[in-house]
Amino acid sequence: YTRTPTASPAVLDRVAKAADRTGLFTLADLKTPDNSCPPEVKRSQALLLREKYASKVFLTAERELQEELTSVRKSAVNTAFKDVQEVVQATAKLERAVEDYEKILADDVRTAERAIEKEAQVIENEAASFFTFPSSRAAK
Repeated sequence: YTRTPTASPAVLDRVAKAADRTGLFTLADLKTPDNSCPPEVKRSQALLLREKYASKVFLTAERELQEELTSVRKSAVNTAFKDVQEVVQATAKLERAVEDYEKILADDVRTAERAIEKEAQVIENEAASFFTFPSSRAAK
């Protein structure tokens, strides 16, 4: 590496000796460094180049933003779809549970009605025997 526009003869000699020792390449295989400064760009050209660069950066950022927004939209739609599916499944499960509870409740109501009817019959029989007059008992 050199900071001068061209390599000095001393550097070239050292490189040539090192190349000969390794046997992998020769000095002719290497390019000579060109550290010369490019011609200065006019201010108007520099401004134009900056504008072109800024435009490319802006377009690239816009494209990346569009891709990211598309990805976010797809993710949101997928999440919403999964949530809807979960709600539908939960609703169906809840409906089945309500139907099962209604069946159990109906069975309990029928059992209670039967028990009340039996108890009412027992009470009617006791009341009939309590209010029966002795003369009517003798007639029988």
